[in-house]
Amino acid sequence: MKIEIRSATAQDFGFICQMIRQLNEVPQDGVLDDEKLENIFHTALKNPTKFYYLAEHFGKAVGFMSFLFDYQLSEIGYVLTIEELVIDENFHRQGIGAKLIDFAVEFAKARDCQVMQLTTNFRRIETHQFYESQGWDKNGYRFGLSLE
Repeated sequence: MKIEIRSATAQDFGFICQMIRQLNEVPQDGVLDDEKLENIFHTALKNPTKFYYLAEHFGKAVGFMSFLFDYQLSEIGYVLTIEELVIDENFHRQGIGAKLIDFAVEFAKARDCQVMQLTTNFRRIETHQFYESQGWDKNGYRFGLSLE
């Protein structure tokens, strides 16, 4: 499948919002604070350590990835953290996720990154298998504390 990867722009918010709905399993008519999400998105576009990319198939957006690129003392260098990676459910299992991962790996290598990391929900067993097939190792836990 022919896939082009490009930086996201403010005009891509509608598609990205759809992808966040899919990631969080929120139906199209379900409750998601789109205004708050849009404010976060536009603020992050101005952040020099935050990166948003779209995967497109002949000009149609089919996937979304965000990552953070920053120093971490514990790694004694740069770390690239994939924060979101979502492929439109109509385009799963077509190699798009692997292409986005490969893009992030090349981005990190070109900037002397020490390590890459990501987190994924326990219940996403197929997602875990995908990451393992891409060479990622399970090496820790993520703990969360809701403050709402």
